Amino acid sequence: MSSYIKAATLSLIFPFIFSSVQAQCVNNATPSCAVYSTCFSKYCQCAGADEYFIQYGKKYCESFLGRDDFSNAGVKWRDKTLRCLQEAIVPKLDISENPTCNCKEMRAFAFKSHIQCYLADPSICSLPAADMLRIIKTANLVSVVTDEASREQFKSVLSTCLGSYTGEALEAIQATLEALSD
Repeated sequence: MSSYIKAATLSLIFPFIFSSVQAQCVNNATPSCAVYSTCFSKYCQCAGADEYFIQYGKKYCESFLGRDDFSNAGVKWRDKTLRCLQEAIVPKLDISENPTCNCKEMRAFAFKSHIQCYLADPSICSLPAADMLRIIKTANLVSVVTDEASREQFKSVLSTCLGSYTGEALEAIQATLEALSD
C-alpha cells in the first residue's frame, strides 16, 4: 500500500492525530517554500550528495520567489512550477511515525519531476526571452547541477525550448547546454 493511501486511511481513522502531520505537507494557495523544511526534509532526512530538499529544493524555491522582475507570464509559470514540483514529492513520502526514505532515489525522482513541471502548461518554452534569461541566471544550472542524471534532465528541458527563442536568450540556452555537456 502506498504511503499516500496509508496517509489517507489514517486521516479517516485518526483525524485528530493525523491532521497536524498532514498539514505540514499541504501546499499553500500562495506559493511558499516552507514545505521543504516542515515536511519533506522531516520525512526524508538526507545528508551529503543525496540531500535535495534543503540544499536544492528550498534554496532555489526561495531564489525564484525572491525575484520580483518576472513578467506576468513568468510569475504564472514560476508559481505553477513551484507547486508542481512540491506536489510531485508528497505521494512519494512515507508520512509515518517512523518514516523510511531512499535519499538517492528521492533526489533522482525530484530532479526528474523538473522536466514535466517546467514543460507543463504554461511551459517554460512559451515565456518571454527576458524571463528565460532570468531563469537561467537564477538557477545557475552549470555550477549547481553536478551529477550526470540531473544534468541530462536539465539538458532535456532546455533542448526542448531551443526552437522557441532567438537572440540573447537562444545564446544563453546554447551556452548553458554546452556547459552542461562538458
